[in-house]
Amino acid sequence: MRVMRCICIGWLCLALSGCPSSSQQVKKENPMVRLRRQLRSSKASVRVQAIKEMGQYGEKARPAIPMLHRAMIQDRSSQVRQAALRALQDIGPVAIPKWLVALASRDPEVKKIARSGLSRMTSGDAAQLAVSLNSPLSVVRQATLSKLKELGPGAKPALPVLIKHLKDQEVEVREAAARAIGQMGPAGIKAMDPLVECLIANKAWWRVRVAVAWALGELGPKAASTAPQIANLMQDKDSDVGKAAMKALIKLGPAVIKPLSETVMDNSWQVKLQVAKLLGMMGAKGAPGTKILINIIGESDTEVRKHAVISLGKIGPGAAAAVPALTKLLHTQKEERVIWKNTVLSLVRIGPAGHTALLQAMQHKELWWLPPKVGEMLGELGDKLGKPGMPLLSKTLQSEKWEVRLTTTMIVRKLGPSAAPLVKTLIQALQDKDDRVKNGVAKALGSIGSQAKSALPALKKVLEDKSTPAKLKTSVQQAIQKIKSS
Repeated sequence: MRVMRCICIGWLCLALSGCPSSSQQVKKENPMVRLRRQLRSSKASVRVQAIKEMGQYGEKARPAIPMLHRAMIQDRSSQVRQAALRALQDIGPVAIPKWLVALASRDPEVKKIARSGLSRMTSGDAAQLAVSLNSPLSVVRQATLSKLKELGPGAKPALPVLIKHLKDQEVEVREAAARAIGQMGPAGIKAMDPLVECLIANKAWWRVRVAVAWALGELGPKAASTAPQIANLMQDKDSDVGKAAMKALIKLGPAVIKPLSETVMDNSWQVKLQVAKLLGMMGAKGAPGTKILINIIGESDTEVRKHAVISLGKIGPGAAAAVPALTKLLHTQKEERVIWKNTVLSLVRIGPAGHTALLQAMQHKELWWLPPKVGEMLGELGDKLGKPGMPLLSKTLQSEKWEVRLTTTMIVRKLGPSAAPLVKTLIQALQDKDDRVKNGVAKALGSIGSQAKSALPALKKVLEDKSTPAKLKTSVQQAIQKIKSS
């Protein structure tokens, strides 16, 4: 009996030594196979643990993407759905199109995790992110576009897909696609023609037109050839579209002047008005558009002419070629007062060429009515004359016509301390042959105040002159008192 027991134990040991242990079996089994099997467990806790382990493998868990995607969408446990979403995010960019659909989930926690993952994306994710633009879910497409817009130039890999979605059936997607392209800046220049096509195709959708106009402006000077199409928007029935068009043209800069010059005169008065304003906003950089403004000055609409004149002044010396056209306006008695006033100001701002034209106009014998008109307008302009106006006033103080000299002293009185650069010329003018002019000079020096102290000796000399009329003496005494007390 004892012998039989020993034999049985021996056979048992031999059998056991020939079988691999359970730990050896686990080592030989592919871990992903085991995790997939556990993912089918009826226990949510087991499924969650299996999913977490999958996520730890990163991109190596790529074959499990379909299974994790199903779990994220279909699993009855919220914890499992959340774990599946996190695992897909851990796998990397290749899984982005799969887990972004969670943005449409009814589970608030799953949706929250998806949004968090989207916020962490970088430019390196742009290519895979673009794939999600083909999602049938509107919420996914819009969120993707929003993120691409945030990435700016880093979203360039997605440009071909963004261009495609400029024709999306949903208005919101088209608008977002245009803004995402614009956010790329010059990097999105290949979308220039598709954006123009989108502009034409969306006449009924003002928000899309606004977005496209803005995007074209952001593309930079290389998109200047689109200026005529953008300019047409300035007469849009929706004011927001017009404003967006103006901003876009300003952003594109002087490069738009050439294409605009070829079309603006064939356009409506509204477009001409906006183009005139635009060139003025460019300041000195708008000088190449001087010819456009000269042509617009001949328009019948007062508002259009007025802004063309104003813009020439804003351009400054670079608009010297417009002096003849502006001078012609001065010689037109029927011209509106507002045009005269702005013409005078623009000629002042243009500089020497404009000053000469004003002087010649003021001394023209046939234009007897012009000196007081110009003088009055120069006085109304006051501080707007600034430094560019000082050389002109210095010359008018030395004009051959006493009316011009007297008018100039009235202007200087209105300017006050800002006319300090004219003190030297005013001192010389105290020797004027006409007492009316000298009276005006004294008052002008008094209005300048303490900055006219260098004129005190000359004023005292006039005061001490026995031939000085009583009225002039009074003005000189008042001027001396003002200069000393200020």
